[in-house]
Amino acid sequence: MLFNNSWEKLRASLDNVIAEIASCPHLQPNNLVCDFIILGEDHRFYRHIGVDIFALFRAGWKTIFCRERQGGSTIAMQLVRTLTGKYERNVYRKISEIVLAVRTTKYVGQASIPMIYAWVAYYGSNMNNYRQACSYLGLQPNSMTDMDAAQLVARLKYPQPRQCSARRKSQILSRALHLQGLRQKITLLCLRQGHNGTISNCSANTWAN
Repeated sequence: MLFNNSWEKLRASLDNVIAEIASCPHLQPNNLVCDFIILGEDHRFYRHIGVDIFALFRAGWKTIFCRERQGGSTIAMQLVRTLTGKYERNVYRKISEIVLAVRTTKYVGQASIPMIYAWVAYYGSNMNNYRQACSYLGLQPNSMTDMDAAQLVARLKYPQPRQCSARRKSQILSRALHLQGLRQKITLLCLRQGHNGTISNCSANTWAN
């Protein structure tokens, strides 16, 4: 099968990460963090199986015809990129990433993708993964506030450098407030549809509206 060797290596990495998360139940990314990751990184998360074709075409169009770089990667694709350490800008790498993202989603299950990505993602200097980020920022995973979680996830788009400028702090805060606003909007839609609990429990139809 195409990219089979790459998949075997990725599957071993996934197994290791999953085992690591299971061994640290008190440190696992909570529902707030997972919700904000979905809202910020992949708002059509419940409408694909690891690859958002619409977003890829849109990103390609913007790049080719508008000379504007725009991301089209799903959370699963970002997870693949993080675990494989492959960031080359070429067609082969992108196709490989797409295939592996679909296989990853089928292997671990759609619902597990945000937590696994949160666990291994890069948040900034001295914050190479979730545990390091929580430790560096003085956050307790089991008692994060809404703003704590939003600002943590904001660092996925705006990683915090060693010397954090006022501009970068402003970017992180603005992104966090934006994520909070999105979550409030979706939560209201969920409640109107009779879905209680986290955004992750809402139907795909809620996200489509």
